[in-house]
Amino acid sequence: MKVRTRRRATGRKVLKLQTLFFLLLATAAIYSFLQSSFFSLEHIVVTGTEQLDSEEVARLAAVPLATNLWRIDEIQVARNIRAHPMISRVEVRRRLPGTLLLHVNERKAVALLVVDQGFVEVDMSGVALRNLKEISGINLPVITGTSLRQSPTPGELVVAANLDIGLKVVLALPAALQPRIAEVDVSIPDAINLFTGDGIEVRFGNIEGTDQKFQVLSDVLEARSNLTTGYIDVSYPERPIINSR
Repeated sequence: MKVRTRRRATGRKVLKLQTLFFLLLATAAIYSFLQSSFFSLEHIVVTGTEQLDSEEVARLAAVPLATNLWRIDEIQVARNIRAHPMISRVEVRRRLPGTLLLHVNERKAVALLVVDQGFVEVDMSGVALRNLKEISGINLPVITGTSLRQSPTPGELVVAANLDIGLKVVLALPAALQPRIAEVDVSIPDAINLFTGDGIEVRFGNIEGTDQKFQVLSDVLEARSNLTTGYIDVSYPERPIINSR
């Protein structure tokens, strides 16, 4: 009985050792396979770009070709790309065997701000995108009355008086009116003034009732298409005032 017991115990030990050996062998094989050239980076595919060049985004990722896919730090890659002021969000994914997928969301300029050195483009959140010396050919409304002086660094969130009000007005602009509005003056938040490209002043009042005010303004401009001077007061949209001077 004792001999049989010892044999069984020895058999179990041998089986455990064999199992451990095969596990180690399998682990070594898997590790070797993961480090093989099968997983070397061969392609970087960029999607979502409209303003930026895809090759530029791929360069920002700072991942050399032939890098092992499993050694790529996705968080660091996203951080590298988001350093560009025009990019707000990045999705990084691996596609086996050798492709890195980069999907970006770009910031879009919605308005211009006046600074001492010229102008600065901002997106809907007030993030600075580009500093410009001139704005010919750029069809964006200029927000004035923010007291901004120094040019912000691209990618920086602009902090300026009444900028939030100006952005709310700009973002509420109907598509049909966007090409016509050249300036939004927010110097006095309760007496916002808009100016069309042909010089008509629009007395807008405060930020309340924006949609109704823009509807009335659209109706007036359509009905009085020959109006090129004077002002339109929609601060009380139920009783708009038209003065052609």
